[in-house]
Amino acid sequence: VDMARSDPAAYLEQALLIEMLMRVRLRHGGELTKLHTLLQDACQKALLASPELPGAYILLGSAESMLAEQLAERGDDPSQPLKRGMQAIEQTLLREPNSTAGRLLGNRLRKLEATYLIEHGQDPAAAFQTAVEQAHTAVRAVEKSAWLWDDLGAVYLLRAEYELEHGEDPSTALKEARAAFEHA
Repeated sequence: VDMARSDPAAYLEQALLIEMLMRVRLRHGGELTKLHTLLQDACQKALLASPELPGAYILLGSAESMLAEQLAERGDDPSQPLKRGMQAIEQTLLREPNSTAGRLLGNRLRKLEATYLIEHGQDPAAAFQTAVEQAHTAVRAVEKSAWLWDDLGAVYLLRAEYELEHGEDPSTALKEARAAFEHA
């Protein structure tokens, strides 16, 4: 009997353990590529048996966000893992629209994109706009989540920091950040 067909939860548990290992390696500078591949494989096997499993898509998105972060830290382009991560989050939210974890992860991916653009001298205006829109969508969907309000504030703080560093007026972004943090 194929394990995926009999118990997709076993593959999800395996993927969750791999995700934890990826977090440790990311924080300590270890290579993520092999673990990323193992996590993808475990999630795909779980989805083979149960295609509507939002947890598998969240784990896929999380793995992509960590891979994107590592690439960005190395100065490499994280756009492909960011794109795959957002696709995974879209699948999560199709299945579970009020997923706080899915919304937080989507916000994280958008902040990673904006940060990468800033650090590489590119215009982050479109990334900021998307990040702000996504963060607002998240707090409307799950209004009582302090984490999502805190995340919205963090997006505005990142924007304010960029504006300040580039001679722009950060007062609107700071005002929005404060309002979000107070709501949290």
